[in-house]
Amino acid sequence: MGVGVIAKLVSEKGIGFIKPCDEGGDVFFHYSALEGTPFEQLTEGQAVSFEIDRLAGTRNRRRAAKVELCDPRLLGRTSEGEPLAARHPKARRRKPTWRDK
Repeated sequence: MGVGVIAKLVSEKGIGFIKPCDEGGDVFFHYSALEGTPFEQLTEGQAVSFEIDRLAGTRNRRRAAKVELCDPRLLGRTSEGEPLAARHPKARRRKPTWRDK
């Protein structure tokens, strides 16, 4: 099972694309692959978990199956889409230089 972020939604057609965290290009999904959440409640940037299924008759085209919303911490991001390190109090910060003054 993979995790990723909803990259684009096309509400008129009931389709969308997921940007996987660990793999290459975007993965297509149809509203019928959603489990537990209506298509209308989805927004771009939400964290999802999914399984990859190959489209019949093609070599490289992939589609997502069993798409579910998941905890954004699985992606290393906050619910607003910011990286967790950006909000962590001990996150590495660069030292100010003369240019910052």
